[in-house]
Amino acid sequence: MDASGKQQLMKHDKPKYRWRNLRNTALDRLSKSAVLVPLFHRDGDVHVWLTKRSSKVSREKGSVAFPGGMKDDADADEVETSLREAHEEIGLQRSQVEVIAVLPPNIAFGDILVTPVVGFVSPDFQPKPNEEVDAVFSVPLKRFLSDPGHYAKLVKENELTFNLHFFRDVVRDNTFITYGLTAHICIEVAMVYLQRPPSFDYYFTIRATLANPFILAESYLRHHFGKL
Repeated sequence: MDASGKQQLMKHDKPKYRWRNLRNTALDRLSKSAVLVPLFHRDGDVHVWLTKRSSKVSREKGSVAFPGGMKDDADADEVETSLREAHEEIGLQRSQVEVIAVLPPNIAFGDILVTPVVGFVSPDFQPKPNEEVDAVFSVPLKRFLSDPGHYAKLVKENELTFNLHFFRDVVRDNTFITYGLTAHICIEVAMVYLQRPPSFDYYFTIRATLANPFILAESYLRHHFGKL
């Protein structure tokens, strides 16, 4: 599955969404951020590293998130932003990451473009969180396609109606709730890499397929910013 899963992710790396290609588009006026989706192999399964944000961050205190953050002026692109932030937040060296794909972006807080960068991390990586991170934990990627510990709330935003997903996991006696944009990205990456749909209803009025798992993100972009 490793080679085919990586190939499937690469199919969804669309150049039109790269920051360098957004000049003179409606999306270019948004603030830009990038997150790293750090996958790794363990015991025959693919896992994903996640963080719990500390009380010292400006937004989303205590929430589960990928390592990532806002673009610095010195960052060349979204890949560099995601890797720099991952190094700062969890001590991940750039040499420990194989970048696989840059996925379609999402909008957060109405004015921030969040671009997911998927990479495979060395299995011997040991997190070293900084003061912005309370905890670093991992779960199997397939967890985001299964029902146990999952629930959803129906959300209506303008003309879009969709499910907001929550996943409850206990890791080393600590309970973590992954929800919101982080949960959506986990579901999408799991669908693409594992090539199977979730056991629950992912969207509501918008239906995702394995051929187009990012339809919610792209529909949202088109709805607010027109044809891209």
